[in-house]
This record gives sequence, structure tokens and C-alpha cells, in this order.
Amino acid sequence: MTDTTALTPAQQRLEAARAEAAALAARKAAAETTSTTEGPRVAEVGERVHFLASGFSVPQSLPDELWGGPGNLQMTRGDELVITERHRDAARNRFGEPGWLGLVYDADEQRRRYGRVVVAPGPRPAGMESWVVGDRDWALARENAMLAAGAIGDAYERQAAIKAVQDRFGAPWNPHVGTVTYSGDDGDAAVRR
Repeated sequence: MTDTTALTPAQQRLEAARAEAAALAARKAAAETTSTTEGPRVAEVGERVHFLASGFSVPQSLPDELWGGPGNLQMTRGDELVITERHRDAARNRFGEPGWLGLVYDADEQRRRYGRVVVAPGPRPAGMESWVVGDRDWALARENAMLAAGAIGDAYERQAAIKAVQDRFGAPWNPHVGTVTYSGDDGDAAVRR
């Protein structure tokens, strides 16, 4: 550093800014050397992930592509995806952070950000349905299964098929039944109306 008594106020501010920039660069370099082994695990190219909720959009367009590129993949519950280099590059934000790929192994952060766990590592578990009881996909699948069961000509086979649909999907949704929670002296109790 130079002698600050002979410098003008502008030169003193410039020297102070240079010293602050050097200190910031030193802190950043120290943080980079310690953060390479820390932090949440990020899903890598070639890994398979599956989706636990419908409605998640996987970006595929790179920022430098003309006309936006191929767009987003709309994932539904039970879909599997093998991560490619394109997925990795499209998921990065402007700061170079991994985006949604950094959340695959962090269920708590997914709950904080999305309100539920949306994506999990590995292939889809055996027996995982593509719907959740009560959602739109469940209602559609149940209705299609009931229509197929009702189209069976033999009365005994039709009744067995309807029973199988009810065992798999449960009772149909009734919009006129709700659950109300009352809090009182004896605690919370759910009362059906």
C-alpha cells in the first residue's frame, strides 16, 4: 500500500476499495476450497430419478438457444427420468447453482420450497400407482376402471370386476361429505356432516 497522507481523497477511496476487493477475493477463495466437499448431494448425469407428484416441469432449454429450445418436460407421478447433460445444463441458474438437481437428495428442502416432496432418486418403486387417492388422476382412473368393469357382459364377472375396482380405488369421492374439526374441552375431534 502507498502512503495515504500524500493521496487525494479520491485516491484514498480507490485504495480502500482495492483493499476491500482483495479481502473479498481471499474470503471467496477460502470458501471455494472448503465448500467442495460440503453441501447437499447433487444428482449427476446418468442417474435415474422418479417423480412423486404430478405437475413438475423439467427444463430442457439452454439460455443461449435461439427460439427457446425444446421446452419443458411436464412430469406426472410415477414418471422416471435419466438425467442427461442437457438436463444438467438447463437446470443451472444464472449463478451456476444446480437448480432442481440439487434438491433430489434433499427432501426437507423440497418440502420447504414446494410444500411436498416432488422428486426422489432411483427408479420408481414397484407397486407405486400413478395417482393419489382423492386427486384428479385417481378419479379419472377409477372412472375408467368402473366403465370397463360395467361393460362386461356376464353378471358374475361384472360384479367381481366392480368389486376389484372398489378394492383397488376405494369408495368414490362424494362432494357432499366433508370433515369439520371442532376444538373444545375434550380436544380436537373430526365430525362428519
